[in-house]
Amino acid sequence: MFTYLKSPYPYYYSFGRSIILSIGSGFFIFLFLLVFQPFGTDDFQHPYKILFLSGYGLISAIIMIGWFLVIPLILPQVFEEGHWTIGKQLTLLLVLILTLSTSCYFYQITFFNYPFNWKNWSNFIWLTISIGFFPIAFITVLDYTIKFKKYYLPAKQLERSTQPISNQRVYVLSDEALKDKVAFTPDEFLFIKSDDNYIEVYTRRGKIDYEKKLIRCTLKSAEAVLENAGFIKCHRSYLVNPKNCSSIKGDSQGYKLYFEGVPVEIPVARAKTNEIRASLL
Repeated sequence: MFTYLKSPYPYYYSFGRSIILSIGSGFFIFLFLLVFQPFGTDDFQHPYKILFLSGYGLISAIIMIGWFLVIPLILPQVFEEGHWTIGKQLTLLLVLILTLSTSCYFYQITFFNYPFNWKNWSNFIWLTISIGFFPIAFITVLDYTIKFKKYYLPAKQLERSTQPISNQRVYVLSDEALKDKVAFTPDEFLFIKSDDNYIEVYTRRGKIDYEKKLIRCTLKSAEAVLENAGFIKCHRSYLVNPKNCSSIKGDSQGYKLYFEGVPVEIPVARAKTNEIRASLL
């Protein structure tokens, strides 16, 4: 069980996606309560009933924005996809539901001016968990199984051609002041790793050794220079030379690329899966 919980699980962080998911979920909760009126809501009569029910949706949206948008910005190292697991995903969902249920309970007793009651609070939380967490946990496990079957690929060594790349044009990447620069041919180029306004350019001058050069330059600018060179932007932060890739493997998070002698694991965006498969497999 513990081994299974440590299995890698895809974590998607997106500002737009988080906002849409949070607001959409809050609106769905409001509509669900308004239309189906569960948990005795149908017997509840109040002149501000609709406004009261909308409060649950608003609170849910705010809490979800906090957990899906704000917390990952504060603790990016915790939510890094490379270290995200099924156990972390389920823990996040459980904490989210506990936070939601507790917030909604306090909203309810504040609205009606009820005193806090431990028994009512625990019943409220258990009801929320039984309705929300277990179905979501099942969906999470199912999603993991589907993605694992789709992307699983044991580490596979790739046979690279020993023939030099026909295009031996020398490419030069540099900063705006032309102080830091690196020159290479397509044969020598391995990949570029982007970090905000900087890029790390990896090249190979020997058989196994590699060189890394840090330059103040954006990946977009580097792409413009390397256009039509046959390289692939496999991820928003990586531009790779598939002809020099030495191995590939896949799990539920997608494919990872490796270059011989380089201690960097390069993720492949799901949108680039087919392009990478066509180029390497």
